[in-house]
Amino acid sequence: MKLYSRVKLCTNKYSSEGITIGTIGYIIESYDDGNYEVEFSNKETGETIAQIVVAEEEIEIVELR
Repeated sequence: MKLYSRVKLCTNKYSSEGITIGTIGYIIESYDDGNYEVEFSNKETGETIAQIVVAEEEIEIVELR
């Protein structure tokens, strides 16, 4: 996965952070261990909801339409 890719969260593991399955975010950092830092924002206000490090299997690429 590349930096700034649009991704969808595939787990409820981070619900305490305010994000659940299906929440859209963007990869902002890629780590050598295969994890990614993803920023999830409110689509109405642009305000950051959460910025977390996730494993590759916890997200999937979402194509822009």
